[in-house]
Amino acid sequence: MVYTRNKILYFHGLGRGEHTSFYRLKDLYAQYDKNAEWLMYDFDYLAENPIEIMPDNKINTSNVVIGNSFGGFFALYYALKYRINLVLINPSITPTAVLKREDVESGMYQKYEKELDRLLNKENNLENSDIIKRVFIGKYDDVVDSSIIQSRLRLKEDELILTDWGHRIPEGEIEKIVEVVKEVFYETNSLC
Repeated sequence: MVYTRNKILYFHGLGRGEHTSFYRLKDLYAQYDKNAEWLMYDFDYLAENPIEIMPDNKINTSNVVIGNSFGGFFALYYALKYRINLVLINPSITPTAVLKREDVESGMYQKYEKELDRLLNKENNLENSDIIKRVFIGKYDDVVDSSIIQSRLRLKEDELILTDWGHRIPEGEIEKIVEVVKEVFYETNSLC
């Protein structure tokens, strides 16, 4: 199936300032594809669990899901559950541990962390999956433990993009992400 319209679902990070990355990505991508539909829901991850409240029809009609930082958990979960192509940016896939570091004791995500483990095991850690995936990891990220991502996802060389970034996307580097999103759409449509 060839997608006639690119639909991108974006999950922001834990901090409220994470929305700027979404708007920068969307604006730059619009120069390439004015018809793309971008969706981002504004979640307070400390108070609500997107997995329990997101409408399935908003997810399974997307053809790329992007997760930035804490939002990486949700992007990966939905990519595996609905077979959606994936772009992760300094992703955290252990929300309970992240919240604990923030001094928030919550079991709200434990059930879904187990479900993600099941999905990862089912998919052979994504190794043999037909999901197109690209993962940005900042070499100097002091927020997310990238060794967890690399060991759990077991990415191929062309799927892993090591950057000289810290945890935040530096000004002027958003173009790299846009280029990768374009590549993912190109691969998606060329495989159909």
